Amino acid sequence: MKNEITIFHLQRKDGTPLLLHPFDDPALIMKLDADTVISGRYGKEPRPESITMLRNELYRKVEMAVKSWISEKRFIPRFLASSALFMLLYFFFSLVVRDPLPMIDELAISLGGALLLYFALSRRATGSKEASSRRIMLRERIDSILFIRDPLLEEAEKLLSRLEIQSPEELAEQLQQGAGAGMEGDREVIDQLVAYLSRLFTSRAYKRQERILNKVPGRERLFLDTKLDLPLYGLYRILKKKSESARR
Repeated sequence: MKNEITIFHLQRKDGTPLLLHPFDDPALIMKLDADTVISGRYGKEPRPESITMLRNELYRKVEMAVKSWISEKRFIPRFLASSALFMLLYFFFSLVVRDPLPMIDELAISLGGALLLYFALSRRATGSKEASSRRIMLRERIDSILFIRDPLLEEAEKLLSRLEIQSPEELAEQLQQGAGAGMEGDREVIDQLVAYLSRLFTSRAYKRQERILNKVPGRERLFLDTKLDLPLYGLYRILKKKSESARR
């Protein structure tokens, strides 16, 4: 059974690319295999440097994930070998070497030797054949990503551009209403896009802004924290409402 993962490319009004994907989780990266299909969706065609930037970012995440994976997998043999060397050095300097070394020196020398071995084995594991083959396979999955145009992403970009040029009063009204005409598309795609965007708005500042916006509209002026990325947050709220209404 094919496992599908989608990457989204949103382009802001000033041309800045916003790349949304789930690969901040190393465990997910390590689960990629031949049955995993990774596709990309965009509205306005991305610039080549944006795709190159994404690919380099994912390469770095692959490297970190493989390093963490092989380190965890070979932790016990590495720990046992380092512990054995520690005991060997400690007894050697305690019983064989007749110099009157204080006990603290013996411990320091033994611990230093054990740590050197531990990190040497870690470095060796990172460059092992097992790690290299896994790294190559994951990089091939990254290289296989193909982007296609999606009308939903195009509408999302247009809405984001409109939100970016609105006055504070207009933006406040739009954020509270959370309505966006023409935002239609595949439900699964909308749900996935909402899930990715939600990870950007987990701070206390956004939670506080959300509580203010969820109040019943009244005559009082809404407080907007202008330090936040409110246009992008507005897009998230609109898509979230579309997702919720589609489930009803």
